[in-house]
Amino acid sequence: MSERLRILICDDVREQRLIAATALRHELSEEFEIAIEEAPDGQAALDLLRQGGFDLMLLDYRMPKLDGLEVLRERQRLHLEVPVVFVTAQADRDIIIEAMKLGASDFVAKEEFAAQRLPQVVRSSLERARLKSDVARADKLAAIGTLAGGVAHEFNNILQVILGQAQFALTREEPERWKRALEQARDAAEKGARIVRQLLSFTGSSKSAPVKFKLEEAVQEALEMEQVLARQDGVELRMTTRQSPVILGDRVQLVQVLLNLLTNARHACVAAATRGADYRGRIDVTLDADDEHARVSVSDNGIGMGPAAMRRLFEPFFTTKGSLGGRVFDGKATGTGLGLSICQRIAAEHDGRIDVSSVPGRGSTFTLQLPRAHRFSRCETRKRKTALESDRTTTVVDPEVKGRSVLVLDDEPLIAGLVSSYLGEKGLHCDVALDIEHARSLAASRGYDLFLFDLSLPTGSSADLLRELRQQTHIGVPALAMTGHGASDSDQALYQAGFRSILRKPFVMSEMGRMVLDTLRSHAVK
Repeated sequence: MSERLRILICDDVREQRLIAATALRHELSEEFEIAIEEAPDGQAALDLLRQGGFDLMLLDYRMPKLDGLEVLRERQRLHLEVPVVFVTAQADRDIIIEAMKLGASDFVAKEEFAAQRLPQVVRSSLERARLKSDVARADKLAAIGTLAGGVAHEFNNILQVILGQAQFALTREEPERWKRALEQARDAAEKGARIVRQLLSFTGSSKSAPVKFKLEEAVQEALEMEQVLARQDGVELRMTTRQSPVILGDRVQLVQVLLNLLTNARHACVAAATRGADYRGRIDVTLDADDEHARVSVSDNGIGMGPAAMRRLFEPFFTTKGSLGGRVFDGKATGTGLGLSICQRIAAEHDGRIDVSSVPGRGSTFTLQLPRAHRFSRCETRKRKTALESDRTTTVVDPEVKGRSVLVLDDEPLIAGLVSSYLGEKGLHCDVALDIEHARSLAASRGYDLFLFDLSLPTGSSADLLRELRQQTHIGVPALAMTGHGASDSDQALYQAGFRSILRKPFVMSEMGRMVLDTLRSHAVK
């Protein structure tokens, strides 16, 4: 099956749009499944681009309302990343140069539509876009490789705490000492879970819906990830919190932005280490806010930048680190110039921005500014805090749900047993299945009030099993999902299959218990 190619043609003259579309279909239909959409003016083109999904835009220069250059400027401001082939009636050199500066990938004259020139330009523009994407992916993989050493180090420390405290607890006779030791083991495991979430966010394999959270928490996550590498490079990290504002946003993406700013600051300090033996790299992170905005400033005493670099800093593929031109650290090229352009785009998507100031030889300061979430409920803060602390409370059986039955499906016996035991203490009756067939057999032999299914099973699909059971023997029975994977676009399909909520492993047991009990309470007994 041919690769699908979605092209937007923007020209105020209908005949010109038709000529371009005919030429593209004639020359490219053997390589691609062509889908063409038309825009009669610049504003219509921008509206379509905002919807996303286009592989390329053919943009005419002379149009009423917004001309082609104005469309390019607005596209750049809105961070609408799609390759653009700029179209002119005449080969006006100055106009073409300006279009290329504004991000056009190539240009073509209208008289060349019927010739081979237009398809060739489209092919080359698409190829350049693919190469940029490949370079971005390679850069991210290289960065992940660098981070892996730090992650391994952190995990060894975490495992030491867990194993050591567990062994300590087993040798003590005083229950209170057991409790303290096991609490420390639990805290270490929660730290390990945070590191996994950070790594998932950095790889892009985990997506998050916008939520309200304290910006300080995201800063701390990024600092934890960067700390080991900074220590190895002899760079001191310091944090000052003047205010701890709450914001609304994609926490995963914002941690990635902060991590990128910290990594760039560390690289600048490493590059400045040639100043002499007395030099000590330092990064100061400051969190502050006013009535409307929250700000995180990342300041370093590294090499700094001059005006020429500052002007191009947020351009895609501009770098001061050597990979595509610029400085080289430790004899190795270290950057593709994609990090800051992506960070600025993410900030813009959150109605924020990144500002920078720098002095050559003295250092730089990057400031991430984001709008505050004024209507954040204190109840939500207390609720999240309670979720982490309620494991310390005494188990209380709720008479409203006592004796209700739950089918737990997980191919990991230790996890299935742990969940079953915990829910049993809450007064529920739990049956455990380790595979799809066992779960199907149990469901055929008795009725259940709730299903709690793991999603990653080697023997089949939990979603398919749920659909089957809800259509046959357990119509309308609620279900919750468990998974070790991050959030993704496939979550919507799980909700459509009948799952009410998704628990991300490793989860707090009290959080899981509360979700199960709340679901049972809200579902009337039949």
